[in-house]
Amino acid sequence: KAGMALAAAFLAEALGARRSGSVVTAAVVGLICVFPAYYVNWGRNTQLTGLMLLAVLLGIIWLWCSAPPRWPTAGLVAVLAVGLALAHYRVTLMAAIGCALIVAAHGWQARWRWGVWRQRAPHMAGMVLGALLLISPWVWHVWSSRNLGYSAAIAEPQASFFALDRLGS
Repeated sequence: KAGMALAAAFLAEALGARRSGSVVTAAVVGLICVFPAYYVNWGRNTQLTGLMLLAVLLGIIWLWCSAPPRWPTAGLVAVLAVGLALAHYRVTLMAAIGCALIVAAHGWQARWRWGVWRQRAPHMAGMVLGALLLISPWVWHVWSSRNLGYSAAIAEPQASFFALDRLGS
């Protein structure tokens, strides 16, 4: 839970650029909110990990949009994206949509001209390609082992299995 409070505080400071907002966010998430603590009780540890990484990733993308693009930031985004993809697939989908919306909204709000988009395009491509390169061994392993396993020994269904009266009156 402390990690989630810190991740939420980082996202709040990145979005609002105020230290007081991040302190209030950390206090609310860490001390008042029921969630994310119950994710641990429910056994949703991977989702909690994904949400922590999501907050950090979105904050870094926001900061990347606000400053001149740098390659170390692109590498960090790729590593965070891979960690997020390995943690939880639905949160990964949220991250992909969120990152695209942040870049598009920031570009629209800041009125980026074609030259700014062209300057940032290699960095965006590096983020995506770096993440794909880093996750490719895992994808290969999943793809190559999709036919492994043991068939379940289940009896062939009889006609009585499909009858409505099989459950009794």
